[in-house]
Amino acid sequence: MFTERGKADIKLIDFDVAGTKTMEAANIYGGGLHGPFYCAPEIFKNEYSDKVDLWSVGVVLYFMLVGSLPFDGATNEEVIQNIKRGQIVYQNEMIWKSLSTEARNLVESLLQANPKKRPSAAEALEHPWFELG
Repeated sequence: MFTERGKADIKLIDFDVAGTKTMEAANIYGGGLHGPFYCAPEIFKNEYSDKVDLWSVGVVLYFMLVGSLPFDGATNEEVIQNIKRGQIVYQNEMIWKSLSTEARNLVESLLQANPKKRPSAAEALEHPWFELG
């Protein structure tokens, strides 16, 4: 989504379950939408705060940098268990290791399973990785 016609300010929206307050409403287990890949661990406990969006940003950033999703599994249930544990599946480990320390640090901070340890949007934007460009 663009902020204004002709401007380069791009905004990411709709991380599969935008606007839903619970996992049931998103129909994640039933395979609705695109599965649980972008869902923060707390969504599976029916908890919701602005930190779930930071988690989703972390998933998107990981995908953009590495080319695969950080949480994988043979079934949705296995993906959900990996998400709940915060256990990243490094399918492209060589690419991951080739990233700057700042990039890896930012992604890992956004993908903290405990939302209290996850940065706010303002804190994330202050991360040193954004100053490298």
